[in-house]
Amino acid sequence: MASYHVGGFDHLATRTVHFRQPFREGYQYIYSYEGQHASGIPKNSDFYAGLKIKANVILQFKTATEVVCKVDVTGISKFNDILPTTNPATEMLPDYLLEAETGEAAMKFTEELAIPFTFEYKNGNVSYIRTSPEDPTWSINFKRALLTFFEVNMEKRRSLGPQKSSEYPEAGTTENDFYRVLEPSIAGICETTYRVFPEEVQTANGEKITRIAKVRNYDNCIGSPALLNTMFSAHMCDECNERKTKPLQAATEMKYEVIGSETEFLIVNVESESQYIVVPYSKEAEYAATYIRQALILLEEFAIGTAIPEPAGMEELEGGLVGYMPVVEGAPWPITAIDSLQMHSQGMVMEKIIAILTSIAEVEMTSPELPETAIMFSVLKKMMREATMETLEQVMEKYCTNDPGEKMKIIKRVLLDVLPSVGTANATEILIGAIKKQHIPAGEAAPTFSILALAAQPDLTILDHLMEFADSSSVEGEATLKRSVWLCIGALAQKINFIKSWWVEEWQRQLELVEMVLEEEGEQAIRAEMQAKENEIKEKITSANEQFKGAETKVVTALEHLVRSENWEEKVLGIKAIGNSGLYACLPVLVEVLENKEAKEIVRVQAIWAIKKMSYLPEAKEEVYEVLSSYFFNMEEPAHIRIAAYTVMLESKPPLSVLQMFAQALHRETDENVGSFVYSSLLAMSATSHPCMLGLAENVTTTLRYCKEFESTFPYSRYYHLSAKSQYLNMAGSIFAATISGSEEMVPKAAAVGGGPSHVGS
Repeated sequence: MASYHVGGFDHLATRTVHFRQPFREGYQYIYSYEGQHASGIPKNSDFYAGLKIKANVILQFKTATEVVCKVDVTGISKFNDILPTTNPATEMLPDYLLEAETGEAAMKFTEELAIPFTFEYKNGNVSYIRTSPEDPTWSINFKRALLTFFEVNMEKRRSLGPQKSSEYPEAGTTENDFYRVLEPSIAGICETTYRVFPEEVQTANGEKITRIAKVRNYDNCIGSPALLNTMFSAHMCDECNERKTKPLQAATEMKYEVIGSETEFLIVNVESESQYIVVPYSKEAEYAATYIRQALILLEEFAIGTAIPEPAGMEELEGGLVGYMPVVEGAPWPITAIDSLQMHSQGMVMEKIIAILTSIAEVEMTSPELPETAIMFSVLKKMMREATMETLEQVMEKYCTNDPGEKMKIIKRVLLDVLPSVGTANATEILIGAIKKQHIPAGEAAPTFSILALAAQPDLTILDHLMEFADSSSVEGEATLKRSVWLCIGALAQKINFIKSWWVEEWQRQLELVEMVLEEEGEQAIRAEMQAKENEIKEKITSANEQFKGAETKVVTALEHLVRSENWEEKVLGIKAIGNSGLYACLPVLVEVLENKEAKEIVRVQAIWAIKKMSYLPEAKEEVYEVLSSYFFNMEEPAHIRIAAYTVMLESKPPLSVLQMFAQALHRETDENVGSFVYSSLLAMSATSHPCMLGLAENVTTTLRYCKEFESTFPYSRYYHLSAKSQYLNMAGSIFAATISGSEEMVPKAAAVGGGPSHVGS
């Protein structure tokens, strides 16, 4: 992705203007706005699609600070073609390459954008934005984005301290030219670096123009409405953290020409360039890019003649300049996932769901092999994620009947098959209801919870539904269903814990930003604003921790009850569910199982494997090593137990000091099977090329120099490991195989084969 530099204005032509006064009461200002949005896959082709909008932006200063604004669209055009000689990333497209939009949609766009709104403008700060309740969300967000052009902070409000000029090694600059502030924008309250050029440019008629440049850092924002959703909540290894590629990379640079002082000025010209790069899997491979170029030029200024009529019942916008994303009521905790966005009315959602179900049924009755069916399923899932509980109930009532018709049977089957992959709390409640009503036979319901384990959003309500269902009569007596539900509960608990931890870390980062401002800021109004933001963030952290703690206590109590069951199958189920959850609070009950020497060996081995996810947690690692070491180094323990404890420690990528303890232990090892397994695993890991294991491989290579060699041939226990990577796809994969032999058996008493892909860095 191209980087932006707060540099000069070589391409920004100085215009001869005739208005010397700053914004003033009783005057009207007309700006010409031109905005271009272009999306494509630049590395792969010159094909771009996008939109261009031209408008007049009218500002009427009713008082020195109260402004009425209206946007009159003068043209909307689109493009969807190859652009071999024009680069939309760096230039505005000429009109002859564009196709004018004049239909009904363009008329509606123009009408809604023309709804007037008001705001307060003082010393370059935009606040108290008010608009009509009839103004749609997209229009409000467009107007917010437009108002960010007028947010100019030459007073250094919300200062984050000076920006060192050494970061911009340009001749003639000083540290005073640069400063960093927290500034509200459509993308949140973001760190923004300003450069105010010390030299003024004098135009032909003697006016002096000050030039300003600012760059917005989207990686350091508070309250950003940009949301990402993934079905994965995996452990991020240290190597991946070092080479991590953000799935969304963004940057904006804005350049101003103004006349006046730091507190009273007139904006003459603004140019803005933004890039939004989506990296789906590898920055070496294709990426999707959106380029937004915008220009705002002052055309004329004169005394207000006819006042812009203000809509009745105007309401202040919550959040000011920060964009808003409407969501379904009761969206996932502690975040709003992107798939819960309420983009359509429930009437339209209902119509689309019915239409898609009908289309899928018709296709399956005639041409089931058509690839379009897969796209229909994807759209159906998206619409069902937007559906409220009432809408889903109406759909179920319509199609989950005993109608003998083939079409209705297909629709019912499709509907029930899609439900677990929707992943919302509403869909989960409907799914459980369908099992209780035997629309899905209990004996066939187990696979649905395997799908739900991947698709479920990190929602405590879903966890509550599953916990309640696990204790219901519908599950008792259905061993396969019971196992699937409890394993799903464990997986969802881990996902919620992962998301909670991610957000707490993010909020802590935001808290540090606010505290930096409070250290620098002296103005009471801004201090009060920042202190309110500080309290808000602290409340979020406390609330998230308390809510998760309550849910964790319920899950841990239920899992401990399973583990302490007299039925060994239930005991193993509880242990496996704990392994899925990775909840550190469950470690004591696993230690309890391990200490019971009378328990079946398979139960104790499962308890060791259940500790694996806990070994990735920084707060648990030391205690986990202490527990596992006590079993690996105890030669009175069965070989299977010792090997399992060693393998979990090795796969957690222990430090060199722990690996050297393994090397020393080999010199005292009396069990050939344990020694052979440990030595063969160290040999295999030293040769791995897996990016996530390179640090481990280096330490293992050092450790091998101090190891006693063991026979690595049949019939002794062995460990095998193969790995491969693709720099282009940013993917890696590994396959392992292990055999564990007894002291007397020729045939291995246990064997395992496994493997899987890793998405490196993202």
